[in-house]
This record gives sequence, structure tokens and C-alpha cells, in this order.
Amino acid sequence: MFNTILVANTAEAFKGVLIKDKDTKAGAERIKHELTLSQRAFFWESDDKIVVTPHLIPVPLFELNKRICGFKNVANVAPLVGDIELSNAIARDKQLRGLITKEARGNPQLTMSPYAIT
Repeated sequence: MFNTILVANTAEAFKGVLIKDKDTKAGAERIKHELTLSQRAFFWESDDKIVVTPHLIPVPLFELNKRICGFKNVANVAPLVGDIELSNAIARDKQLRGLITKEARGNPQLTMSPYAIT
């Protein structure tokens, strides 16, 4: 059981700025960079959490950070197709949406915490 579900929709908060140049090489790199920065949500809150990121955090980095922080009960999940609009990607991913719903139904004390209201 988890206490918190963190939605690392960092890039989504800046969607308007990011998509302006999405078709350029520099714009695509900026989007990729912002999506990668979403991994920082791992450090938000304490143990007993699910961190939803646009793409999975690389396992070696995830495990190292768990060990360094002393976390025992933390999971990282991501939609099958992640993009700038993480909230919509979650809504489109039936399996991920089901996991979140199951966790919420079984735990009325659960906190869902997005980076940004979108």
C-alpha cells in the first residue's frame, strides 16, 4: 500500500512554451530534456509512494536513489506512450489508469499530488 501517488507532469506545465518549437531539432531536444527532468519527482515526498513519470526512470538510477534515500516502498510507473501531456497519457493508458484507480479505491487516505494543475 502507498500513501502518495505523484504525477510528475513537469513538462505539461510548460507545454505552451515547449510545443512552439517541437518540430525543430532544438525543440525536440528541449522536450526530451524536460521529460527527463520529470524524474526529479522521485525525491518529492517521502517513502510509500508511486511516482508516475512520462518514461520510466532507468532501473539502476531508480535503485541507487532508493538506497541512498532509504526508501523501501516506492514504485515508478509510466504510460505506454508518454509525452508532454502526462495527464492525458495516463487517461489513455487503460492499464495504468486501472492501477491508479485500484490503489485509490483501496486507500481512502491516499494523496494524489501532481506537479502542476492541468
